[in-house]
Amino acid sequence: MSTINHDGVEYCLTRSNAWFVYKCTDKRLTRVEIPDFIHGKPVIAIGQMAFRHHPHLEEVYLPETVTEIAQHSFASCNCLKKVMCSAREIHVATGAFYGCSELTHFITQAFSSIDAEAFWCCHNLCAMHTQITHLDSHA
Repeated sequence: MSTINHDGVEYCLTRSNAWFVYKCTDKRLTRVEIPDFIHGKPVIAIGQMAFRHHPHLEEVYLPETVTEIAQHSFASCNCLKKVMCSAREIHVATGAFYGCSELTHFITQAFSSIDAEAFWCCHNLCAMHTQITHLDSHA
């Protein structure tokens, strides 16, 4: 498996020749801006548990190439307040933001598919700007 570390975040290359975020290697980061391309190949997803339990992360910016936020990608990121997505279509998997108690804004112009418990225990979520195409009954 081919990997690369870019600005405190480790990426893995998929069989389809695209990158996904594997894990955050710098736990001091407060803001992460995922690039749309690395070495000419698109970054298409945030992997399972990639930022889980990150102690300081407050803001995340995702490019239009990222169309998948996998299970528990940002679970229990207690300082996370704002997520901005540029994709035209995005899938938010089960528990992606589970327990992000400080999350107030999830902003995207995308058509979103949101799975069960994706925003479970996000009690401060006050602004969700999206066009939802699928919303699980327990999202």
